[in-house]
Amino acid sequence: MKENLYHEIILSIMRRERQAYWQRSLGIYQHRMPTFRIRKFFNDESVIELNGNEMRRAMIELCKQGYVIKHEDSRIGQAYWQLTEKE
Repeated sequence: MKENLYHEIILSIMRRERQAYWQRSLGIYQHRMPTFRIRKFFNDESVIELNGNEMRRAMIELCKQGYVIKHEDSRIGQAYWQLTEKE
């Protein structure tokens, strides 16, 4: 139950940010979000506080379900995530 709540909040944050980014960039550039920024928005919007490990686990689970992919700009210590076409 808790995992599904995490996933819904994360996906809603990413959808909202993607929409705002596309409006600013006129749809030219792909949207990607770093893990720390997703976590910042998550902790600001919900009463649930996530630490880095919980956020990474949630993002990996979303990746396994096919909702997000890890962007090629990811590096050690910082992952970038992108919504898939499924979203």
